[in-house]
Amino acid sequence: MWRACHVIWSVTWVGQAMRVHESHNKSNHPGAVVREDLPPCPCTIYEGFCSKTDLSRDGNWGVACVSSENALITMPWQVQCVPAKNGGMKYRCPKLLPVKCNPEAAPVPCDTSALADCTVDDCGPGFMLIQRARRPKHCGLHECTSGECCNKCTCVPGSASVCCQGEDAKEDLSGAVALSCPGKIKALAAPTTMRLSLFAQKCGFGQTDVYYGSNKFALTAVGKKKICSAQCQGVQDLAGAPLDVYVDAVSLSEECPDEVALKAQVSPVGIFAAAAALDQTWRDCASGLVDTSTGRSKIGR
Repeated sequence: MWRACHVIWSVTWVGQAMRVHESHNKSNHPGAVVREDLPPCPCTIYEGFCSKTDLSRDGNWGVACVSSENALITMPWQVQCVPAKNGGMKYRCPKLLPVKCNPEAAPVPCDTSALADCTVDDCGPGFMLIQRARRPKHCGLHECTSGECCNKCTCVPGSASVCCQGEDAKEDLSGAVALSCPGKIKALAAPTTMRLSLFAQKCGFGQTDVYYGSNKFALTAVGKKKICSAQCQGVQDLAGAPLDVYVDAVSLSEECPDEVALKAQVSPVGIFAAAAALDQTWRDCASGLVDTSTGRSKIGR
């Protein structure tokens, strides 16, 4: 029942993109050596993630690290914001976010037409739209899901609240799957965002648990320990996930080549890669393949 989830990135993730501090690597980047050589940053780094004030303090611009020049930033782990005082041009972008870009040259105005925004229509019976300050500025795809926009209502038997009317109803996406690319995308995205929401709410997953030294989405040992915790392993709604939702998303992107937002999310830092890594870690923990005390794999020992 994917709708029975609580939106957590509106509380934990939005507006908290990775900001690089003094202790991070400030080695010379092997690519551009002058700012003019850098590609413009995607304008979506400023859609609730990087601070233009921080990046341009005293007129001395920093840089940002993203997965590609055409990225659509919708989650905090999809960008690193690097003020000049913390490395700027000298900062070496990590493998997961290999493209160093110029935030000063980000397009203005920002075209976010490929991304949907939460509305009350995204919340079905038993759910309510979360407060504006606590929900994402934009959803991850061209259509929003309940997992991104809505909170489950707190209802008691016989409640007269409009929100609680028909709270047991489930959204049937089976027909949408056969109709169109948007329908198929929503059918894949809805349970994916639900699981991401649960991993954050129930397991404590956040962007600091992402291992940026890999060229594909992976978790740190601390992140794996969170997923292996008894509390996280007890979340039954995380069981039965697709074996690899990222592969499913890649296949759907090839079937629907005109869907810009889907193409952007089919990247090493997209929501589907994140969900696939978290799903696999959850299964590995359940199978005893991860040392719960260290978060390290038992395979190969």
